[in-house]
Amino acid sequence: MCAELDALADKSADGLVQLYRDVLTGLLDKNCSVVKVRRRPKKTTPWFNADCRAVRRHTRAAERRF
Repeated sequence: MCAELDALADKSADGLVQLYRDVLTGLLDKNCSVVKVRRRPKKTTPWFNADCRAVRRHTRAAERRF
């Protein structure tokens, strides 16, 4: 991608982003296989309401600060 810098001078910012995306996607496709993951949403228990969710969010924020 950087071997021909003179050829890149004529490209717009959108063109450079597209080139970067294409090169990066090609490298990822070549070196990393695609894995499909299925995720089943868990239903929360009936007692887990908005108050519990707010307390959990506050607790996790405090843990990150600590």
